[in-house]
Amino acid sequence: GYIAPEYVLHGQLSEKADTYSFGIVVLEIISGQKSTDVKVDDDDNEEYLLRQASKLYEQGMVFEFVD
Repeated sequence: GYIAPEYVLHGQLSEKADTYSFGIVVLEIISGQKSTDVKVDDDDNEEYLLRQASKLYEQGMVFEFVD
């Protein structure tokens, strides 16, 4: 949950990977959820923390994410 996709693909750490990890920790604090928890939406699709945050942001409903 904390590892940046770039690190998984290329195996190299960078400041971007650190920033990604920090962002995931911030999302966990704000939402009160773990990054590995799976939430099932109305269409029975599984969503992880980052996708939930992104989806609510796109819909302009960011305060729905806050716990």
